[in-house]
Amino acid sequence: MTSFFFAPDSPRLTALIRIALGLTLFCEGLSHWRYAVELYSTAGPAMPIFVRQVDGAPRDVPPERKHLRLTATRVESLVPLPIPRPTVAVMAHTALILAAFSVVLGWHTHTSLIVLLLLAAWLWPLDLPGTFGKQSVIALHLVLLLACSRCGAVWSIDSLMDDSRLIRCPLSIMAPRRLMQVLVCCVYLGAAITKLKTPSFASGDLLEFSLLDDHWGSGRLGLWLTTLPHMSLIFSQLTIFFEILFPFLVWIPRLRLPLLAIAFAFHTAMGCLLSVGIFPAVMFTALLSFLEERDLQVLQRLCARRDSDGQRKSEFWRIQLPSLLRGTRSKTRQVVVHLTIVAVLVGCGLFVQMRYDWYGVFGRRPAPVLAEVSADDVAEMLAERLPPYEEYFHRIELGSRFGGNQMFGASRRFKVGQRVYVLAQLIQPHPAFNLEGLLLAPDGREAGRFTHRVAPGIGYTVNGFELTSGLPAGTYRIVLQADGFAIAERRFEVDP
Repeated sequence: MTSFFFAPDSPRLTALIRIALGLTLFCEGLSHWRYAVELYSTAGPAMPIFVRQVDGAPRDVPPERKHLRLTATRVESLVPLPIPRPTVAVMAHTALILAAFSVVLGWHTHTSLIVLLLLAAWLWPLDLPGTFGKQSVIALHLVLLLACSRCGAVWSIDSLMDDSRLIRCPLSIMAPRRLMQVLVCCVYLGAAITKLKTPSFASGDLLEFSLLDDHWGSGRLGLWLTTLPHMSLIFSQLTIFFEILFPFLVWIPRLRLPLLAIAFAFHTAMGCLLSVGIFPAVMFTALLSFLEERDLQVLQRLCARRDSDGQRKSEFWRIQLPSLLRGTRSKTRQVVVHLTIVAVLVGCGLFVQMRYDWYGVFGRRPAPVLAEVSADDVAEMLAERLPPYEEYFHRIELGSRFGGNQMFGASRRFKVGQRVYVLAQLIQPHPAFNLEGLLLAPDGREAGRFTHRVAPGIGYTVNGFELTSGLPAGTYRIVLQADGFAIAERRFEVDP
């Protein structure tokens, strides 16, 4: 255990994780900066995650609204996270972005990591729909572990400004990186257990519906994959096997790099097929903790060939930059310069937000007024009209064999003596109804019929027709009906 957690370790690996994580959070923060007032302040619909339901009549209701009937569920925060005013929210979020950028540069690395951790732990849980999620939880753990490491000892401004960098070899302990590895294994094991307890994932339904969804799907590639038979089931099963096997096999030295390659390919595919935000980038960063110093040395040898221009640039950064920073060797001066730059940039961010005043909270423009919804539209929205029955059917497939929720064998050509199975996949939730299937012969007469009562919780129904020897060859039709309404029609050929 001592050698596992407290063996000496090169700081280059944690420095690589620091740079990757800092870039990820910096880009994520920039993408949200325009909407900081809406996401994190009292002027927007802040949705804290750590809340509990409160019974009883709402308190502090304005007098002009007491005549309204408030039926919404009341909640209160479990964790006393104050929701900032717009000015404070903009300044805090700008400081978060600057802290992430300081982490990338390795400038006052330890302090920047602590500031990033505190600001992220404050602001991110205030935006449940868009910012806070599993990627945020993993990122917060990584920032905390980096703050406990010597990730700023190399590849950083801090190391360039260290007078003793040329006469000593910076080393750290393995504990922070080991804990990152354990974190990755726990993430995969927890995800696998969740998927095993979710029948819709093991059957491929959850992945298929996610690819088809406008919010979770990411484009035509995912839509095309849903048209391939059994592809969603195969991907779902492979995901479960990978997440179960990775935490155990990655510790085998010969399997470490192949499993890392599979993990990177897995998260790349996830990022291309699904809209999951920065989750793949955060996992890429966490997976870097499984690299070893010898892996970096191999990459360094591969990149050893550099042209003369590249050598001159390297010499500049190695020799000239420390001399340029020599005037700020004093720790007091470093702190003053850093705080001055941060204060100026935070002020610039606040000035831009106040100048454009996109939400009308700084007095530069009137706040947007929502248009009144007409009474007819309100009645239409509140009317509980059920959609037509065909909207509850996702897919209807034919086959000569079936297993679970998958159809196998031919779907357009059968022989006399075989059985034609009809699988109907339903979208949840759906009402109870009678599903009826008619088998029509080539001459139009009825050759078979089935009737099945579908309960509200049923996701699949499988029924079938026996192609007896007395049936003639030709083109047959299967007509599905729900409570007497025609849903779909399928055709197939019967050979003698």
